[in-house]
Amino acid sequence: VGIEAVSTLMMDKCKCHGVSGSCSMKTCWKKLSEFNATATLLRQKYNEAIRKAPNLRTIRRNAPMHRLKRLKQKRRKQSQYTTLYYLETSPTYCSVTKDRQCLHPDNCANLCCGRGYTTHVFKQVEKCRCRFNNGRCCQLICDYCQRFEDKYFCK
Repeated sequence: VGIEAVSTLMMDKCKCHGVSGSCSMKTCWKKLSEFNATATLLRQKYNEAIRKAPNLRTIRRNAPMHRLKRLKQKRRKQSQYTTLYYLETSPTYCSVTKDRQCLHPDNCANLCCGRGYTTHVFKQVEKCRCRFNNGRCCQLICDYCQRFEDKYFCK
């Protein structure tokens, strides 16, 4: 599905060669689409994936000795290349995100599975306003400043 997505979104790019802009010779090549376009298409395929129950035929088909035969088969359904299938549903990861730090309130809504988040304010003490000591060579004198930083954690 990934290779098909990249191939589908490839574009023809051409350049003309010739005296004074006359297109006496034209060179064309395939150009990859933007990464975001491919990612969007694959995400759409992921969201539209179809569940298939595993069966003995599927298991045999995926065995190493049958792979070579499959590659040589010329007749295949087009949907095999354009549709994403899965055998097992993914586990829910929402239970393990409790107390997990999220980067920003916009990110927390998704990461915390809609349970909300708490904001904790942390005091940071760090060196600031550093300057060279005039009396001694190469000695640096710094003040200490307090900075408050918000951190967000899933409920």
